[in-house]
Amino acid sequence: MTIDEHYESLQHCKNADTSGPANDVYELVRTSELKRTKGISTSDIITTILKDYNQYIMWNLTCGYNHKDLGISYVKENQLMVNMGISKLREKVKEQQEKLCGGDIHPHRMNNKQTQIPVTTQCGIVDPFNP
Repeated sequence: MTIDEHYESLQHCKNADTSGPANDVYELVRTSELKRTKGISTSDIITTILKDYNQYIMWNLTCGYNHKDLGISYVKENQLMVNMGISKLREKVKEQQEKLCGGDIHPHRMNNKQTQIPVTTQCGIVDPFNP
């Protein structure tokens, strides 16, 4: 149906394009007083929702949903998939560090006559200057 056909079909209706005698249809909602609950902030609720949004999307991506099902862009989907891969890589590196160091990760090198294995510092960076 074109816009002209739509207009003609509604033309015979008496109140198809009016909202009634009131000037503002949202006046009642805007002027009504809301009761506030102490200790609950709308900003805190919104922040919590937005904070967990990426986690929610990543969980759904691992369950097999695609970006179209979730209403996100292709770029956002790939960005989150890369972030998940990086997180898994970090976990594997941390596990290997714990195996090498016996659970004690400090800045030092394990010296062996055949091989030197650099161990990362506490901030996660390999220290090339610490013998």
